[in-house]
Amino acid sequence: MSEFDPRLGRGEENLSSGQQRIILIRGLPGSGKSTIAQELASLLGNVSLLDPDRIDYNGPEYSDFVLSLRRRLPSLDFRYFPYRFLLHKARLALARGEDIIWCQPFSNQQGLFDTIETLGIYASGMNLRPDVTIIDIGVNPDTALSRVRARRSNGGHGPDEESFRNFVGRFCLLSENSLPPGCRYLYINGEGDIGENVCFVYGTIVGGKGK
Repeated sequence: MSEFDPRLGRGEENLSSGQQRIILIRGLPGSGKSTIAQELASLLGNVSLLDPDRIDYNGPEYSDFVLSLRRRLPSLDFRYFPYRFLLHKARLALARGEDIIWCQPFSNQQGLFDTIETLGIYASGMNLRPDVTIIDIGVNPDTALSRVRARRSNGGHGPDEESFRNFVGRFCLLSENSLPPGCRYLYINGEGDIGENVCFVYGTIVGGKGK
């Protein structure tokens, strides 16, 4: 049960409706994506949580996938391996009937839209029509950088400051007019109360609002 609001259930509506959910959470490093994603996953239940920061790059699952990928696509740039791995995990999650929460900056908007299209192709091949939500997390870059510095100082993950500045230069919030057809769009303030943000997102998605 989420520590933020114990009154909320664990995805009973998901089990009764039968419609899977794909939730893509984007924002700058330090915006609070991972926290929102983890709490939302706890509330929804039966979720595959995808995040490049959660990949075990030394584990056998990733190593075996990369070996297979190199054989099939020997010219593919290694920088795309983690993304391809997450696509693979998403396809498996759809086949298992799980919801998907994909947490990543997605600073390249076309890359985000291509991801949604690819997941749609996977779903269509399984006769699925998942509910798709894009969540933008807005945050002051100075606040985000301060969080990244604190996390790195405690041994956590995060980009160096040059990479962070590059993220800031590339990232911009979405416009509802630019969304792929059928996608729900939510904006939350990454400097707001985490519990309120999580409950807002949960209530909107489970209630089927905003589409």
